[in-house]
Amino acid sequence: MRIGFIGCGNMGGAVASALCGHKGYDVHVFDVNEDFCKSFCQTSGAVHEPSLKALFNACEALVIAVKPQVLAGLYPTFRTLGSARRKWISLAAGVPLEVLSSNLETHDIVRFMSNLAARSKAAVTAVCPCASCDMAFAQQAQELAGLFGEAFYLEERLFGAFIGVSASGIAYVLEMVHAMAMGATDQGIAYPAAVKMASATLKSAAALIESDDQGPAALMTRVCSAAGTTIKGMKALADGGFDACVQNAVIKASERAIELERKAKESL
Repeated sequence: MRIGFIGCGNMGGAVASALCGHKGYDVHVFDVNEDFCKSFCQTSGAVHEPSLKALFNACEALVIAVKPQVLAGLYPTFRTLGSARRKWISLAAGVPLEVLSSNLETHDIVRFMSNLAARSKAAVTAVCPCASCDMAFAQQAQELAGLFGEAFYLEERLFGAFIGVSASGIAYVLEMVHAMAMGATDQGIAYPAAVKMASATLKSAAALIESDDQGPAALMTRVCSAAGTTIKGMKALADGGFDACVQNAVIKASERAIELERKAKESL
């Protein structure tokens, strides 16, 4: 598939880089920052396209990887260039399929919600196609998402919750790793080494969850020996409102995502 990326910033660049070199994809990129785009293409192996027209002419499928506020002004150009004859994947946060379909004049659209770990091929991506999307393309898009991490088919109405737990949630996990490392630094371990230890601990926790069907709560109690070190640490988390704080972070991010989608629909 010849696939074109409109934008090669954080998310677009991460996904495009993951696909470059894969034998099933010929990756082309356009970005308004031409120097940045050329540099990205030289590093990643993608093909630089000098204009949107050139990108449209070169590619059968296009990936929207620009900010939602930028996207709104691009729709007329997309339609002029033949958006209705292309297949689309959107990485634009807060832009529902209904809005995309109306503005692109096609139902061949699959919406992705991912995170920055795409650059390490370890992203978590929610995938949802338009109800009338070409089924072969929808399946191909799902497989494409699996090339840069783990993909989950999810109803669009649940994208807000997904953003709270994963797309935005990756930042909460990074904050936790930083906080753990700072605590270890206070106790004498140099911060760079402490970060590596905290990160490795995160990986070991994930491995436990994936290898055991009892769930994190049951696994956690196994670590808590009576009057031991872990139960004291767990009490400190409870005293600080850790669970409530994390839950509230997920809920607030989800609510904001839902609000943005509502505003996007009001523009129709």
